[in-house]
Formats: sequence, structure tokens, C-alpha cells
Amino acid sequence: MNALKGKLNFGLIAVLIVSFTLVGCFGRVVNEANIISFDLLDDDGNSVLEGAALIDTKGRTIIGMVGDLKTVDITNLKPHIEVTERYQVYFSEELHVNGESAYDFSGPVIFTVTKDNDPKLTKEWTVVIKDPYSPLVMWNFADGLHKEFTMHNEVEFVDGVRDKAPHFKGFGPNVYLVVDEGFVAENLVFPDNTFTLETWFYLDSTLKTDGWNAAFSTGGDGPGNVRLLVGGHAEGLLQQLIYISVGNHKGERSVDWHPDTWHHFAYVYDGTDLLVYLDGELALVEENPNVGNIDFTGGAPGFYIGAQHPTSNRRNFGGMIDEMVIYDYARSAEQIKASYESNK
Repeated sequence: MNALKGKLNFGLIAVLIVSFTLVGCFGRVVNEANIISFDLLDDDGNSVLEGAALIDTKGRTIIGMVGDLKTVDITNLKPHIEVTERYQVYFSEELHVNGESAYDFSGPVIFTVTKDNDPKLTKEWTVVIKDPYSPLVMWNFADGLHKEFTMHNEVEFVDGVRDKAPHFKGFGPNVYLVVDEGFVAENLVFPDNTFTLETWFYLDSTLKTDGWNAAFSTGGDGPGNVRLLVGGHAEGLLQQLIYISVGNHKGERSVDWHPDTWHHFAYVYDGTDLLVYLDGELALVEENPNVGNIDFTGGAPGFYIGAQHPTSNRRNFGGMIDEMVIYDYARSAEQIKASYESNK
């Protein structure tokens, strides 16, 4: 009897396995509406992408990098899309045709991949085109403060390089701008340990302090700090001093700047040398400096504009700061020059 019961149980298990297998084969619909490859072509049929597009099948997103958005018309590009066999691609309910259909990629573009327009065999895919050389941040103050800024005491906005710029009072109230720590940690990251920082400064001779005037600082004066101090004690204007600090490398330097006028300033660290540009021209070359890792969170917490630190060695700035742009790569001399020329 026990032997017979064992055979019955085994038979029941076998039937259940067969039943589940049949349900898997005939009852479950597998949606394979996937994009396998993606490319963007110009009118001549040439790819405009830098490297292969990043295809995220889980999030159903595609990110393509176009190297120079200034020379490529992304409002009229022809995507070449390969999808799962027997599936089709649609845009706004119109069938996509490789080599013929063109779209505006200046914003996200949503494609529908489907088989026989069956909702169970359909997925939406979002394509985003980016410039790999776009800045991490671009801060101008035409419309006041960006959301990641907090104002400490009242900052007045006056005419700047192009639009409005924050005006700092130096010896007056302790006035500065601080960038949110979380924003800095998430957005100001330098995977190749290279970076470029460009900004404009105007040191007002009636507002400058006798000591160093901090145009910007990632907090404090310890290792890892990135900052620019202008002026240099009571005689700083005569000596045309600046104090540069990038990572572990810092010190006084003399460059040809003047008070009561706008100057374009740029730090460029290419992984080997630290370059300092003033008004589009190379002003300093610091060869093989002991920079260490570029880390905008490495000093005292906070990224400050108009001060070095909120409490210790504040070194408030007397004048204006405008148009700060930060990149995670070393920009060329030609690019720095173009930035200066575009706003002077």
C-alpha cells in the first residue's frame, strides 16, 4: 500500500510539473519589445554619436552622446533603430523607417516598440541626447539665485558681465552665498581627476578688505580645498597678487589683474599641470603640482561664493562674482579664450 501511495504522489508531482510548463508556454505572454541597438545619423548617413549609445533595458531609456552640439543639428536627425524580430517602432503613432524618419532630439524623444499593436507586446522607450562636454554646473544670476544656493544675509544684485551679479560688501555685513552640500556631493564629481572652473570677478577698491578677498572656496583652507583669493593684504593691489589653491597645492602668485574692472579667471587641471588663465590668456603654469584628488567636499563642508568660510578666516569678498561654470575635464586654451571673448 505504501509503495502504491508513493507512486501516486510521484505521478501527481509529474502532472503538476507538466501543468506549470504548459501554462508557461501557452498562458504567459513574453513582451520582447526591446531596442537592441541605436544610432543617430546626419543627412549624409554618418553617425553623430560619440561611442555606442547607452541602452538601459530595465528603465527603457537610451542615452546618446553627441560630441559638439554646436555643429550638429539635433533638431533633424535620423535614428537607426534595431529591435526584436517581428517588432516595429512608432513615433506619435507613425511607423518609423530607418534612414528616412527624422526627429527633433533637442529634448527627450519617446518611441513605441510594439508587435501588432498589442498592448501586452508594447513598450515605450525614451531617448535623451547629451553633450559629453557640457558643464557640471553653469551659474549665472540673471534671474537671481539658483535653487541650490542659500543667501547668508542680504545679497544685492547689480549689473554684472551680461545680466545681474551678486554684490558683496567686503568689510560690511558677513554676506556670502553657500551651495547645498548634497548638491555639491552629487553634481561636482571628477572621475578622471581633472577639472575646469571659470568665473568672472570684479574687485571693488572701495569695498575690498585689507586681507585676502575670497572669490570662491570649497570651505576652509585645508587639503582638498579649491579656492581663489584676490587682493593680498594692504599692499595686494600694488603687487597684483592672487592666492591659488587646488587640492594640496597652494600659494601666492602675481598676475596682471586690476581693481574696478571685470576679469575672466579660469583654473584648469589636466591631471599633470595646473593652468591659470586671466582674461583668456595663460597667466600661470604650475608644473606637476601636488594636487591630490580633486574633491569639492574634501575641505570644510560647504561651497562658498563671496567668502572663504562662514566663521573661521571668512575673508569676505568686496565686489562682484558672475558666470561661474565648472567642468569635469580640462578645457583647451581655445575654449577658455572663446569663453572670455563671448562675454567681454
